[in-house]
Amino acid sequence: MATLPPILEDHFRHPRGVGRIEGAAARGRAENPACGDVLEIEVACESGRVRDARFMAHGCSSVIAVASVVVESLAGLELAAARAFDVERAVEAAGGLPNNRRHAVFVVSRALDAALAEEPA
Repeated sequence: MATLPPILEDHFRHPRGVGRIEGAAARGRAENPACGDVLEIEVACESGRVRDARFMAHGCSSVIAVASVVVESLAGLELAAARAFDVERAVEAAGGLPNNRRHAVFVVSRALDAALAEEPA
């Protein structure tokens, strides 16, 4: 069984941004029916920037770790930058994922895209 690189392992063991946002501007959900992962990302915006981003997950260590990296990275970004956020690049910068864990990138990307698809307030 492949393990996570140290940065992603830390995000799995100590996830950042877990929970709900009171009055979240947008929420996105993604699932991976093959393994049962379910992820929701919530975003709160103010003055055209991401004020806060959080997630709730029922999933494997990779989904939790990648979601943690992503929501931590979103805070303060302009909405255009948040919409263009490259989950794959963030994962590679954090040490990458083994091939059997790559599905986490797609689950998190879909949830993020869904959360930011509508114009948050």
